[in-house]
Amino acid sequence: MIRVDPILFSNVSTAIQRTANLTGGAVRGLPNGIVIEGLKGINSFHSEMAEAQKEFNQGRVQSSLQRVRQMEMTFNGIAGRWNSTVGSIVTSARQGKNNLSIQKLNEVKNAQAKMQQLTGPVTKTFRDLITALDHAVSNEDDKSDSQHTNDSTPRSDAPASNEPESDSAERQVNVDNATAQREETPDPNLLERFAEKYQYGPRLRVEAGADGKARVRPKIESGQFYFMQGIDPPAVVRVRDVQRQSVIVFDSRRSLEVAIDAGELKRLLREGIWLLRPR
Repeated sequence: MIRVDPILFSNVSTAIQRTANLTGGAVRGLPNGIVIEGLKGINSFHSEMAEAQKEFNQGRVQSSLQRVRQMEMTFNGIAGRWNSTVGSIVTSARQGKNNLSIQKLNEVKNAQAKMQQLTGPVTKTFRDLITALDHAVSNEDDKSDSQHTNDSTPRSDAPASNEPESDSAERQVNVDNATAQREETPDPNLLERFAEKYQYGPRLRVEAGADGKARVRPKIESGQFYFMQGIDPPAVVRVRDVQRQSVIVFDSRRSLEVAIDAGELKRLLREGIWLLRPR
């Protein structure tokens, strides 16, 4: 089994714990008695991460990876709700709906910036740990394949990425069969504010090239907007960076940058990803 440095688990726990308290203290005196402070609902993450590390140490690498991915999604949801609440206060203030003073508005904006400084390391540490675990899972898969050399059918659960590697075109058939679900174009209302300027373009698919390697088509490109059916809730994201093992996207609804690793991208492709095109 490939080694995963134990510090990667503790790095995530430490980064998450720091988000419990907002640097400089809470912001009070806001309309409707709202108080802006650290993230709530993160107390269980320390024990959850300990369980994930325990599973890895026991050789249950896939289970450990899935637990960590679920933790990342849960944390992103918590951070997203925080950003939504604070963002609505700022928007209402700009529209003159909540009689917020300039000084108090600046305090809210500063709180936003401070929380971004706290959640940024969480995103990075989750990315590092998931990448390491994903490599460990792939290493186990490779060992399993080598033990079944008489089986000529490639594994259909290999991770997909923007430029995924594939042993043969046969794997592509399996991927295409899985991706063939939910052919219908999503409801245009799901585009929300993007519906005024964008419309659904082609759905992204995994196709086999002449060299037998599977690739995502149309190719995922930095700067483009995509609608992802498989995130919760479904939303428009903008691709910030395309890396070999992950795609970095900005979720505009939650004002959150998220790293999507190869395994998660494969799942999202099955659920449905559409390129958005200007009207």
